[in-house]
Amino acid sequence: MLKKLMTMFSSLFRQQKSRQLTEFDNDVIILMNKHRINTVGYAIIDNFNIVAANTIGGNASININSIFQACSLSKSLTAYAALNLAAQNKLFLDLPINQQLKSWKLSHSEYADIVTVRHCLNMTSGLSFGDPGTFFSGYGQYAALPTLLQILKGEKPATNPPIKIIYEPGTKYFYSGAGFMILQQLIEDIVGMNFALYMNDKFLPKLGMLRSTFECPLSETYRKLAINGYKSDKQQIEGGWDHVVGSASGGLWSTPSDLANFCIYLSRLYVDKAGATVEKKLIKEMLAEYQNTDFGLGLVVDAVSGALNFRKNGHNAGYHCEMLMFPEYGKGVVVMTNSASGIEFVNEFIATISDELNWPAYRKDFNELVSSPVVKRLK
Repeated sequence: MLKKLMTMFSSLFRQQKSRQLTEFDNDVIILMNKHRINTVGYAIIDNFNIVAANTIGGNASININSIFQACSLSKSLTAYAALNLAAQNKLFLDLPINQQLKSWKLSHSEYADIVTVRHCLNMTSGLSFGDPGTFFSGYGQYAALPTLLQILKGEKPATNPPIKIIYEPGTKYFYSGAGFMILQQLIEDIVGMNFALYMNDKFLPKLGMLRSTFECPLSETYRKLAINGYKSDKQQIEGGWDHVVGSASGGLWSTPSDLANFCIYLSRLYVDKAGATVEKKLIKEMLAEYQNTDFGLGLVVDAVSGALNFRKNGHNAGYHCEMLMFPEYGKGVVVMTNSASGIEFVNEFIATISDELNWPAYRKDFNELVSSPVVKRLK
């Protein structure tokens, strides 16, 4: 069914008729009802182009330009920014991060001067807010918002304990948002400006992400586009959504099409279809293999059938999303939901697309929180 509809999808996307529903969209609605999801956005990529995209929700104001919290997909953008600074010799991947930070430094650990940027990017930093199993949460619409430094130090109004090192860096996979918040501080120290302003000005336009923002809190312009999030009990988040002050870790707001543009941009670089030599080296670094982890730099790297793919999923209060891309084939998908329990919908949606379009095999049991280097890339 999906193959027959691809031409229709492409025409629909080009004409921007986001409220018109195709036969496939009606199937999506059936799947949404099955999993009790309020709003879904998707973008399907084929031959390095977006061939189908839509955002479907009960609210008549929701359309293809509406924005979701991109959750931990933010980390992939942060990794790209960090690598750009590394290419300019302003940031050093393998120099201890304490030697590069100015405003704040890791302390109270024998490993404090061992943690590197590369460790943070490939999830082997051992950094955590508290003990294993402790997760950083956002702040309600009406809560006092801490500064980034207050979060790093664990000082009020931050609600988290201070960052600490719970594993020896480089020895163990441990999913760490804390490491990306330190990277946010490092980037701000290096460029001398707010992280959100830097990303919005320097990278989002270049990557074709013209409807996206790292703002926190959102300006009125973006508030009008924001899709409200829903908790696992199907109740709307109070005020619509939580603020994510650690923008580098989980604060991006975006659309499926914008994130698809990012996937396409990286993939074209990877297969030498576009970009300068320096940028080609960046994506090679992002998709390289590293010891004790299946993360590259800011992305999960998988080659279960010999066909390389990169992916990232994300989960915030009220949102769940994922992007999956086969860079050598120019095929991929981005799917975003406004539900904390959206993972089952996302998995079934991607599996359906994969089966219908005869994609190469990929790891369908994917879970970043317990991820491990199961499969090595073929040489």
